[in-house]
Amino acid sequence: MATKLCKVCGYQIPLEDFYRNGPRYFHPQCKKCHRNIDATRRTARKLSDDPVPPPLGSRPCDICRKTPKDARLQFDHAHERHRGWLCKNCNQFTCRNDVTVSDLKRAIEYIITHDAKYATCTINAATQSTVPATTVQ
Repeated sequence: MATKLCKVCGYQIPLEDFYRNGPRYFHPQCKKCHRNIDATRRTARKLSDDPVPPPLGSRPCDICRKTPKDARLQFDHAHERHRGWLCKNCNQFTCRNDVTVSDLKRAIEYIITHDAKYATCTINAATQSTVPATTVQ
């Protein structure tokens, strides 16, 4: 029997316990975790008076500040309250349960260290903002 690792609960589970995502692919979470995620999303919407998504192309994502032209912004459903409207990429990134502020800081340092475009930048410890290294004392 074929199995797959659920990205939410971490258990190796038979494939029939995963929803299909097209003819050959399966969702990354098992059906039980998928139902729990849906329940959390419904609870968040109820607690937030079921907010209506902004019209297509009318405002930027709350994280990356890009305005998607071809897709609606998504309800930030990773928590039981409405935090904002995010593009698909930012929403998928923030819904990971194991991402911490420390992880994000390390990711920023990694990009600054390894990407030539940001080679002259550093993180200002006081404000946690990225600034040119020449301005940091």
